[in-house]
This record gives sequence, structure tokens and C-alpha cells, in this order.
Amino acid sequence: MATTFENSVRINRNSRTIEVSKSFDKAASRFGTREYEAMQQVRKDYPDFAIVVKTIRNKADHFKGLTYDFMEKYITSHDDDAKSIMKAFNDLRGKSDEAQLFGAEARQAELEPQTPMNVHFQVEVKK
Repeated sequence: MATTFENSVRINRNSRTIEVSKSFDKAASRFGTREYEAMQQVRKDYPDFAIVVKTIRNKADHFKGLTYDFMEKYITSHDDDAKSIMKAFNDLRGKSDEAQLFGAEARQAELEPQTPMNVHFQVEVKK
């Protein structure tokens, strides 16, 4: 039986397991599909092996260690002569002269739980 399941099914003889991907397992649970037939053949060939569904690990936190101090140092080393990038950064943080003149301050949005993927900043003008 010629199959195209090279990346979906692995036979691990050391641990005596049949490792399948999550999508393959879902497709193999439907009677009559090619995946179902492939799973039955593998189980017939290796009756004593356990079937294990492999999941993909979550990616690492890409924003870990990203601080305002680090951002300031990076912008300082890569900014143009007019310091326009640092000015925009300080405007967003509420630390520029114009922002302080109007009484603006940066604060994190309090509506959502704070995770690195959904951190938002708002500028609030005090009257």
C-alpha cells in the first residue's frame, strides 16, 4: 500500500508506539477514509504497539525580556539624525514635551488580560 503519510505516522520501536499527528488521528477516526485504512494496516502490522497522538509544542514567548529600557537603547542606536523615531516612541509613551504639556500619560488597556500578544497602550489626556 503506497501512502503519503510519511509525516503523519511514525513507528517508534524503542518505545513500542505508533506516533500519529493530530490531524491524521482526526481523519483516521472517520470510517472509510484513506487515513482509516492506513491506521488499520499499521495496527495490523504492529498489534502490540500503543497509538500516541503527537501534538505540536507551543512556540516560545517572543516578547520575553522586551523592556522599555531595551527598546530605548535599540532606538538610540538605530535612530536617524533628527531623532524622529525616539520622538515618536516618547510620544506613544506619553513622555515627550508635547505629551506632558497636554497632560497625556500612557497606560495599559485594562479591558483584556495582559499577555504579550494583546498588550495595547492608550493615551489619555487629563483635563
